[in-house]
Amino acid sequence: WGNEWIGNDDFCFYGDYLATTGAENFLTILDISEPENAHEVCRYRHDRSGEKVDIWDDFAYVAVAGFCYVIDLRDIANPQLTDTLNSWQLHQFGDQNAISTYGSSILQFDLSNPGRPEMINTIETQTDFQADIKIKDGYAFIIGEIPDHPETRSIQIWNFSDFQNPAQIANIPGVFEQIEIDDEILLAVSHPQDYFLYNIAEPANPELLARNRFRNERPLFIFFQNSNIY
Repeated sequence: WGNEWIGNDDFCFYGDYLATTGAENFLTILDISEPENAHEVCRYRHDRSGEKVDIWDDFAYVAVAGFCYVIDLRDIANPQLTDTLNSWQLHQFGDQNAISTYGSSILQFDLSNPGRPEMINTIETQTDFQADIKIKDGYAFIIGEIPDHPETRSIQIWNFSDFQNPAQIANIPGVFEQIEIDDEILLAVSHPQDYFLYNIAEPANPELLARNRFRNERPLFIFFQNSNIY
């Protein structure tokens, strides 16, 4: 499919469909009910390129450089824009909540109306956050950088189990660029090409298990599953 659709930087599944985003491709929906005969169902056109996409409750959330666009997919051949949020990508938290980052803020959303997410709280911090968030069992893991100090990109651990009263419970110092979670292990990739493994069975007390170095260059993307790093 790469030769047919320019820019497949991110994708997610939606029943028998596949949603893709990327350069010159804000949102494209493919029918993959017969994978060997996959075909385009529709393309939602926009003057911007999509970066990340997730779909919940028949709505696609497409992140683009500081904005998150909400697209109604109930009429799959004719998607409709329902809302635009001043936020990075939303990360679903439970059935009816989501969190996101925007600059130095952590944003909390109510998804009771998935077509028009309601921002219910803004947590102001002294940290500039990356857009990506990893969520596990009521906890959020976010890489944050102190302004004017790019040599510090620590991992903040927040407890959102009581969604109305979130609190930061731990901080892992370092110069981290990517994180992934597999079961109770946090994989953190650091500059220039080191990686760390932490036991997060107790998120408030992450335990360093190992520090290693990639044999070649630091990877651009990583995938961590079943104790294997890809």
